[in-house]
Amino acid sequence: MNYPSKEAPYCCSKTCSLDPTNVNTLWNRATLAKEIGQINTVRPVLSTAFGPEDMKFLQLTEAQTYVDFNKDLTGEAAEITEALGELREA
Repeated sequence: MNYPSKEAPYCCSKTCSLDPTNVNTLWNRATLAKEIGQINTVRPVLSTAFGPEDMKFLQLTEAQTYVDFNKDLTGEAAEITEALGELREA
């Protein structure tokens, strides 16, 4: 996606500040931050929307996606898959 570098994040941040309980808006802000390279913004925004266990799940899910694209990392894939399974059972 091609976003103006300052306008879209500003507007998303304003929307989040109007309703900091809206998970969809927070998710969109975090996704936008990731897409435009504002990595240091992603975690704080997601932490606002989700609790610690949910954050762990999101991190493991993203790691699983990375491993799926890099199939040669079979050892890491098994560890991540196992961790996701344990988290889902909890």
